[in-house]
Amino acid sequence: MASTTLSTTTCFTSSEAFKHPLPQIRQFHRDLTTELDEKNARLRTLVGGSYRQLLGTAEQILQMRKDIREVEEKLGKGVCGGGKEEEGGLTKRLLRAVEKTLVSTKDGEDREDLVQALCAYSLATSSGAKDVLRHFLNRSIGCAENETLLKDESIRDLEGLRLDVCERWFGDEILYFTPYVRHDDLEGSLAVDTLRGWAKKASEVLLEGFTKTLQGGLDFKVVVELRTKILEVWIRDGGKARGFDPSILRDGLRGVVNKRLVELLETRVGKLHLVGTEIESTLATWDKGITDHHASLWDEDMMATELSNGGNIFKQDIIARTFGRNDTVSRVVNSFQTWRHLIEEIGTVIDELKKQRWDDDLEDIEDDESLDSRQNLLSKEDPQMLQGHLDSSLEKAFQELHTKITTFVEQYKDSEHSGKISMYILRILRDIRAELPSNPSLQKFVAGRALWEGTPELPVQPSPATFKFLRGLSTSMADAGADLWSPVAIKTLKVHLDSQVKEKWSKVLQEKTASNEITASSIDTSDAQNSAETEESEKEVHSKVDGELDEEKQKDLLKQYLFDIFVLQQALASQSKQSGDMEKGITGMKLKDLSEEIEVKIKLEMQERKRVGSAAKEYWKRTGLLFGFLV
Repeated sequence: MASTTLSTTTCFTSSEAFKHPLPQIRQFHRDLTTELDEKNARLRTLVGGSYRQLLGTAEQILQMRKDIREVEEKLGKGVCGGGKEEEGGLTKRLLRAVEKTLVSTKDGEDREDLVQALCAYSLATSSGAKDVLRHFLNRSIGCAENETLLKDESIRDLEGLRLDVCERWFGDEILYFTPYVRHDDLEGSLAVDTLRGWAKKASEVLLEGFTKTLQGGLDFKVVVELRTKILEVWIRDGGKARGFDPSILRDGLRGVVNKRLVELLETRVGKLHLVGTEIESTLATWDKGITDHHASLWDEDMMATELSNGGNIFKQDIIARTFGRNDTVSRVVNSFQTWRHLIEEIGTVIDELKKQRWDDDLEDIEDDESLDSRQNLLSKEDPQMLQGHLDSSLEKAFQELHTKITTFVEQYKDSEHSGKISMYILRILRDIRAELPSNPSLQKFVAGRALWEGTPELPVQPSPATFKFLRGLSTSMADAGADLWSPVAIKTLKVHLDSQVKEKWSKVLQEKTASNEITASSIDTSDAQNSAETEESEKEVHSKVDGELDEEKQKDLLKQYLFDIFVLQQALASQSKQSGDMEKGITGMKLKDLSEEIEVKIKLEMQERKRVGSAAKEYWKRTGLLFGFLV
């Protein structure tokens, strides 16, 4: 007898079952009966559920057949909506989507979406091309592709339409439906007029926006750079835009830029009033012994000056003390120098505009006349206009400064500090006159003149130009080498310079006398070969326009010329040895002839003439050693 328990999970045959005791066999029989009943019940449940599911599926198939028949009928009739109300709602949604697409579309991007949105608007509202153009202003319309609607990939990708299943039941009217946007109501002439209207409006918007952009605190140089870039773009691509006249919009852009440049120019020039404001502030708070204090070159604090970096601070301190530039004078001079730097920057930018080339036609489609006209407008007329405004603005600004300084002198002439105040103003005028901007219109600005003495007042110092000439001549001779300058070489050089200076100075005087204008001359130096063994410096006289000076200022200028000529006579005098004595004689008589010519023009009395000559000799006696080889 087997010792294991009889179980339905281990016993599979009757012979195995009868090997166990009878009680176990009976229990085994009951277990088998119970399992059989459970499986019969599960089988009945499974078969019943599948049958019911099958019946439900059959019912769904019948319902689908009914629904398909209804859809086929509606599609056959071309009905796309479920009623007028639903159709109206869908139309509104479509129009909102179209508007959203148009707003979100960027220039040059998503052009396909833009075209489709315009077509959708036309289809939804049954509008023609004219109506679509009027509604969307500067939008062009037209379908991107001329194909049937159901072949469009974007429509076929809509999963909700199930075109892969339902397409077979569509009629030919739907299958081959092609959208058609009406355009027969838009005539050619009307299209041209509409396009021109848009172009005009677009030009106005562009110029208005450009004007606002330029008002955004841009610097003069930045505005000029922006001018160059935008004109380059318009010249290159402006002719491609339909409805626009390239020359008209170009002139509009020029007008906007030029107006802003003139405003910036006048604002910058107008800052010269800060110099007068600084002077006024100093005079209003004048403190004796402090405001007018001037340090000496021999003060002990000079010994403690920093000598690093090549002794720049030490050098600047020496220059400041030599020219009496204390803190009050330096503040005004520094303010003027800062302003002058800004004006020179404008002059540099204007010169760059004159050098720009606008006649490089990359596509070679413009004639020579158009290229010349454009070059003349952009590189000649515009810079000339800016230069004219700069000159007139500078003249006005300096005239206002002159008036303000004159007012200060009159206001404080009876003050107990009038003497010190006069010295303070004189030092400022000296430094301003020495650094005037290089504009011809300013050469007539005489806020003060070099210190004259006596009664009547006559010059006792040469003009800065004459001093620079003598200094430059002496420096050039030293650079050439001391071994070259024998007495004979120096004498030959002086004779040559005497002739050259007289010739060029006389020519300038004759030209300006003929036009009733007196021209100030600046004298520069240049090296020239005198002979095989000598090198010399020549003087070049460059005329600068003074403007229409009144008669009194003309006479003052000629008096200064006369003093300068007397100084040059002393400088160009040569040493000649006669009878064992060194006598100083003028070997060249050219400058003497020039001085006599000027004396005739100003009708100088003999006594005044002697005073000027004596002052020139005295000046040369004091300063001659500064000019080395010329003594």
